[in-house]
Amino acid sequence: MGVPVQWISAILLIYGACSILSNWIGAKIAKGDFLPKLKRLFVIQAILFLGMSFTVSNVWLGLAFLFLIGCLSSSMSAASQLYLFDVSGSVAPGSKAFASTLLPVAANVGIALGSGVGGIAVNMGGVQWVPPVAVMLALLAFVVTLICQRSIQVNSDEATTVKAA
Repeated sequence: MGVPVQWISAILLIYGACSILSNWIGAKIAKGDFLPKLKRLFVIQAILFLGMSFTVSNVWLGLAFLFLIGCLSSSMSAASQLYLFDVSGSVAPGSKAFASTLLPVAANVGIALGSGVGGIAVNMGGVQWVPPVAVMLALLAFVVTLICQRSIQVNSDEATTVKAA
């Protein structure tokens, strides 16, 4: 993006603050019926990644999109964890302790796979290919969430979430 080197620490600090905000947003998403919200979140992420691919050549617009992406970076975590609890409670009621370990493992696998896919994109076409690849991954997350919503029926009596009034 052509960011001056002396800005990097401040940019990382702001991105970190955006990540904290992302956790607060995630808590809001996790309230009530969160699967439709998760699907919308993945679409919004795809739009932001797409926007990033067009604004990366402009420092200010690129940073704006980067910070917006940071605001959603961890927002799916709480809802994903609750969904794992809901599914485990419905499918195998004794497995909630095991289900609680799956999100950190999945996050680390996702980081490794995302880094690998991003590295391949950079090696094959350059840094400008990272946002379009991120768009594809966000849309893949949308499709997986849609499949889960349609194929895994959660027993509402066992669900850990509370429906919004």
